[in-house]
Amino acid sequence: MTAQSKFWILAACFFSALVVWTWFGLLSVRTAARQTDDDIHKIERSIERSFAEIRMIPDVQRDRQRVEWRVRNLRNRVLAIDSISPAMTQLNELAQQFQMRLRTIDFSTDTLLSLSRLYAGSSESFELPLLLEIEGRYLDFGLFVEGLPKLPFAIVVTDFRMQASGRKNTLIIEARAKVRIRAPNAITEL
Repeated sequence: MTAQSKFWILAACFFSALVVWTWFGLLSVRTAARQTDDDIHKIERSIERSFAEIRMIPDVQRDRQRVEWRVRNLRNRVLAIDSISPAMTQLNELAQQFQMRLRTIDFSTDTLLSLSRLYAGSSESFELPLLLEIEGRYLDFGLFVEGLPKLPFAIVVTDFRMQASGRKNTLIIEARAKVRIRAPNAITEL
């Protein structure tokens, strides 16, 4: 074998090794480039999500302000124990506005006393259950219930039962309700 043949064989081996090494080297570069592209796309999606969340901040702040306003409003609508009687008078006046007759308002004074002792001195309020007996028409009762949020104190009808009365087109409605009472000596955050 001549020196020139050996040179060309050696050159072919070297060139083949160079091609194989370049191919695998480029393959790993391609893989790394694809991985980098994938990483860049993930980061771009993350940035887009972050911008979307940033754009939501004013809405979240408005929602927070609304909730804070509602909480303040509810705190202002909690009754003091000494204002239960005037509140029940207002409830009776509301019933009369809708041609309803509030026959009885019943609550347990024992429950009121035990709850007021339990919560005395705390910043909490408690719910006092009421039993209302109302006489009137069904539609008027619905209007009466819709008018409850307009009262200056928080009262919620939780359940009611109806039966026919002896009078034409009227019902006797027994409604269970709850009114929020401020504990005696409560710390108010108004």
